[in-house]
Amino acid sequence: MAALALRTVLAGDTSKWADAIRREHYNPAGMPVVTWKILLHLLQQIKSGRFARFDYGKERNSAIYRNEDPPDVAALYDLLDVRVNFIAGGKDSIVSPKAVQKHVDAILTANERRAARGDPPIDWTSEVLPNMGHLDIIDGDNEETVACLRKHWQREYL
Repeated sequence: MAALALRTVLAGDTSKWADAIRREHYNPAGMPVVTWKILLHLLQQIKSGRFARFDYGKERNSAIYRNEDPPDVAALYDLLDVRVNFIAGGKDSIVSPKAVQKHVDAILTANERRAARGDPPIDWTSEVLPNMGHLDIIDGDNEETVACLRKHWQREYL
């Protein structure tokens, strides 16, 4: 029953939510799955259309970020000096493949800025696993996700 309710709320995400609820680290009785601050941050991002840090308000933002507005993380991708692997689940209703593609586009834009400066490009990969839901991707507790991660990690260390 819980799985059906979660699938309905999450627009058909195919993750094994009922199994996750039974795990101690996902159990809402032991630790909230989603805090109010996380929900507020998500709403801030939806409203602004940016992948930005948490917005505390102008005064507190100035103290924390040295700017009245929280930094847009994707706009700073050209500062990356590590490899990035984007993996999207085709049946993920929390972080959709379309949302992941926005980050891929931001990496491509960052690489254009880096090229203009004469800097090497960011090393990155992107893949959509069509049958995976949100927990399938973040948990990595299935063969398809593990195989995908291994493939990307092997490329990194060859």
